[in-house]
Amino acid sequence: NEYLNNRIAMLNDSLKISEEELKIFLETHPDPTLPSFQVEQLRLRRNIEVQSAVFIELTKQQELLYVQNFINLSPLKILDKAFPPYRKSRPKRIFVTITLVLLFGFLQLGVNSSFYIYGRFKNNVLADLKR
Repeated sequence: NEYLNNRIAMLNDSLKISEEELKIFLETHPDPTLPSFQVEQLRLRRNIEVQSAVFIELTKQQELLYVQNFINLSPLKILDKAFPPYRKSRPKRIFVTITLVLLFGFLQLGVNSSFYIYGRFKNNVLADLKR
């Protein structure tokens, strides 16, 4: 698909360049009765026709690829009819807040009790060392 898009873009650019070359050629050569003019004009027109045919064919291929991709998509299956919920569900903010407060309380209780135990242990050790 990416190759096809790049190739179409390159062909589009080449086609514009070829058309510009033909335009410049027709503007610079005023006498269309010369055989060299007619041969060069035919060559430039043939170049444009070939590039146009390839461009059209690649565009068709790109469209076929898009259609084929749409065919390969699985169909959407609707199992149940949609209906609004009976009660709207929301995040349980109160539950989350209470849980966090309790966890923070237990954490604070643990920290305070560890400081208390450490202080008593330190006092007991210092009392034993002073004797």
